[in-house]
Amino acid sequence: MISRRAIKILENLCDVKIIPKIDFNSEILGVRLYRDVETEVPVWLARVLIEEGLAEKVEEEEDIGKLLFKEKTSITLASMPCDLYSKIKEALKSDDNLKRRDAQDILNRRLQKILTYLRMSIMLNEHSLPKNMLVEEAVLYKYLRDSVLSWLNQFLGEDR
Repeated sequence: MISRRAIKILENLCDVKIIPKIDFNSEILGVRLYRDVETEVPVWLARVLIEEGLAEKVEEEEDIGKLLFKEKTSITLASMPCDLYSKIKEALKSDDNLKRRDAQDILNRRLQKILTYLRMSIMLNEHSLPKNMLVEEAVLYKYLRDSVLSWLNQFLGEDR
């Protein structure tokens, strides 16, 4: 389906907020950063700048409980930070039972919504991805959709 290496690449492409301590301009990277101005950069670049002491990471206020509330109150997939699955992994490793339950609840709710959308998209022969779907979810969705359509084609002879 998807390799661990590909998952790491996807995680490193997610944007995070930083505050640079210097002006930074790179033609090669196509990046221009200004001292003390909050900006979003890919995780890999943020890590390098932070390790070199050239930037500080801006801590996001949204904890797993707030993200769960957001997901609970949305009929469709709620808009989530692109590092949601990193936050879920972190919360599942936590000693805090509430954090672990909330992380599992977000995961279950999002999977349920994705599976519901998948079922409807196959019935209606719809090919677009749901709004607010994260990259990791899009990989899962495409894999499941291809598997179900292949199964339908093999057993029912239907071409969808």
